[in-house]
Parts: sequence; structure tokens; C-alpha cells
Amino acid sequence: MNSRERVIRTLRFQETDRIPRNLWILPSAFLQHGQALVELLRRYPIDINPRELAVPELGPEWRKGTYVDEWGSVWMNLDDGIVGEVKQPAVADWSALDRLKPPPIADDFAAPAEATLRRRPDAFVTLVGGQIFERLQYLRGTETLYMDLMDQPGEFLRLCEIVMDHLHRRVERCLRSPCHGVQFADDWGAQRSLLIAPDLWRAFFKPRYTELFERVHAAGKFVFMHSDGYIIDIIEDLIEIGVDALNSQVWIMGPGALGERFSGRITFWGELNRQKTLPHGTPADVRAAIEEMKRHLAAPDGGLIAQSEVDRLTPLANIEAVLQPW
Repeated sequence: MNSRERVIRTLRFQETDRIPRNLWILPSAFLQHGQALVELLRRYPIDINPRELAVPELGPEWRKGTYVDEWGSVWMNLDDGIVGEVKQPAVADWSALDRLKPPPIADDFAAPAEATLRRRPDAFVTLVGGQIFERLQYLRGTETLYMDLMDQPGEFLRLCEIVMDHLHRRVERCLRSPCHGVQFADDWGAQRSLLIAPDLWRAFFKPRYTELFERVHAAGKFVFMHSDGYIIDIIEDLIEIGVDALNSQVWIMGPGALGERFSGRITFWGELNRQKTLPHGTPADVRAAIEEMKRHLAAPDGGLIAQSEVDRLTPLANIEAVLQPW
């Protein structure tokens, strides 16, 4: 069974030879472990978006200092290999809205998927559709955005239209590519609750996600969604509107609680606890957590993808423990 078959069968709750692997490697992990990490990846092939087996060059968004993103917001990074924070939002006040220019979709937008499939024709490949909530935060600043969501002035609704139009154009480029799935990412949770009231989320954001997800499914591709934090209050909604694979902080909500309500209804796309177990646990702790995730989250057939995120704080032995037991 090749990687693409393994992932698709998992998403459809069909029997596979093993649980598919997907490892998110922050550049800081390569800075810390170098070629030893590359060798690990040779030993344990990744099924979803397998990386080129070399220590990558850092782009400006990963380097210490400031940089301006493609929308015009200014970011500050305190160290190499980790993304920082927006310090000067592009639309800090509404006077800047008329000057806002959404970035063009690059001609080589699909190049990463195409390059991966040249290296690994059997791989399952996704492209990034984008985000709604986080893009609005980057453009307005987090505190200002929360006030916008409560007041919803006309300028804010106009900004949302600009962001959604850009997202639809990105998704269209994804759908014309050879990718098999489209990724969306919005961190909706704090440690113990959603960041906004569930009713506000359902009224404002749910219809906008629905538009995007319906387009992906109509093209015969899968919807992958990442959302950090405690989001259990909206998982039922995400299932309803068509999320095929959900990447979330399982250990904030509890594998048992998630499995009891949602196992067999959505594919859990990871993840292991990167706040405690991965950076501070032992390889035995990692393996025990994996067994607990299998027990609660894997349906009788399929329903679980072995995804984890590692950075410079993750010991190499723990990274191997993440890759091997699945």
C-alpha cells in the first residue's frame, strides 16, 4: 500500500497496513539537530507532504528580526526558526483600508505540490488554502479584531470581503493543482475555552468556512483543518460542514472525551502533546501517549493520522519515538 492509498483509506475509515505519518518540523528543529534529523526522516518515510531530505534554508519569515508580510503587516521574530508576532498591523486604523492591496496569487503557487510528487509520486499532497480569523488578526491586531467582531462596522465587513475573495482565489488555485487535499488553519481555542462565544463563531465564521469547504469537496479533494486550543464546542460544527481531517491539541481536550463523541465521524490528524510530552517527556512517555491516542481516537478502521509538530525543544530520541510506533 503506498502513501496516498494509506491516507485516503484512513480518511474514508477503511483498513490500512499502518497509521499514516505526518510530521511538522519547525526550522528550529533542523537548526538544533541538523543532519541527524534528516537521517531519521530517511528511516521513517512521511506519507503526507514528505519533505526534501536536506536541512532547509530559512526564509525571512523564520529569521530573527522584523519582516513585512505579503499583506503589509510588520512582524517581529525573537529568534531564528520560529515565527514571531505582528507588531504593526497593515490596517491598524480604517484609514488604511483603501490602500490595502491583497497579494497576487503567485504563478508558481502549486510548485511545492508538484515538486513533492516528482520526488515521491506515491505521496499524499496538500496545499494551503489559508485562514480567515488569523488573517484578520494579522491585519487588524488581535485586541482590535475582537472589538470589530462585537461591533461589526461596515469597514470590518468590507475587510472580510477582501480576505474572503483572496481565500477563494487561493482555493481555486489549489483545486487546479495536482494536490489531494486543501489545508485551512485558524487557532480558535485558548487553554480552556474558545476565544469567542460559540454562537458568534456559528453566525459569522461557520458560513464562510462552509463556502470554502464545499468548493473543495465539489472538486473531489479533502478538507484538512488545523485549530489549536480547546475547540471541543465547535467540532460537531466542523464535522457538519465537511472537515475530513482535524488537527487539534488533543491533550488539552482529552483523547477519551474526543474519542467518545467523535471517533469514526472525523479523522483525527494528530497531535501529540507538544506543550509537555514532546519537549519534556521521555521516549517511553511518547510511546505511551501514542498508544492512548490509538485506543481512543482510531476507529476500527482508519480515522487517525500520526501527526506531531517538533521544534528545537524536542529531543531527537523523542522525534524517533514519534515516528516509529505508528
